Amino acid sequence: MADADLGCVDDRASAAAELGTPFLAHLHEIRQIALVGSDDIVGLLQPLLEQVVATHEQGLVAPLDGVDSLRVSMGHLWYLNSKASASRNNQRAVRRQDAQARSRGIAVTREMRVQDSDDQWSGPKVQDTRVAAREEAPRRAYFPDYIAWETRLDHHDALTDTFVLGLIMGSLATGLDLTEEDELQRFVAVRSDLCSVNDRLSLVIAQLIERVTELSRSDRPQDLSS
Repeated sequence: MADADLGCVDDRASAAAELGTPFLAHLHEIRQIALVGSDDIVGLLQPLLEQVVATHEQGLVAPLDGVDSLRVSMGHLWYLNSKASASRNNQRAVRRQDAQARSRGIAVTREMRVQDSDDQWSGPKVQDTRVAAREEAPRRAYFPDYIAWETRLDHHDALTDTFVLGLIMGSLATGLDLTEEDELQRFVAVRSDLCSVNDRLSLVIAQLIERVTELSRSDRPQDLSS
């Protein structure tokens, strides 16, 4: 194909991306109506999952450092293949965070911290310490903006993509916008019992979301294609 033809293909792909709805805009649209069911989630995510697997087979990682690159068209989530990139490796820092988390006993079901509230009427604020603030230093925790904690250490691999896919699934299942810290807190609080907040969710999908959003990388599914 001539270079000019390739340019036309790129132009058409870019134009298609502009026509697609950004993921967060789509989320806010559908949550005004009702919580989506398992079939809706699978229909929306299946093309994206297949695209991510294909990206990994090429030795690349998906543009899932956040969800800015995701678009929805005709009920399917996707991204431009040109957005895929080489993986980033900082295993030493990742292993150090894992070791620190184990030494602190982070593998408990839930950790809570009581903070004084600025509002005298609301009383103390109870915060799950597994959830990190956006400006916090890197640690093994849930950060806002649909990112895996490993990316804060400049590490991005297939397991990182798996985690973010889980956050996207969880966001759709609950209608929560995980760029908002309070909504992220709510997601983490219910991620082990998602059926209690969405009765249209199958137990299989609920358990899958819980598995793929584990902070421990070794507890996540190791192969998306299986």
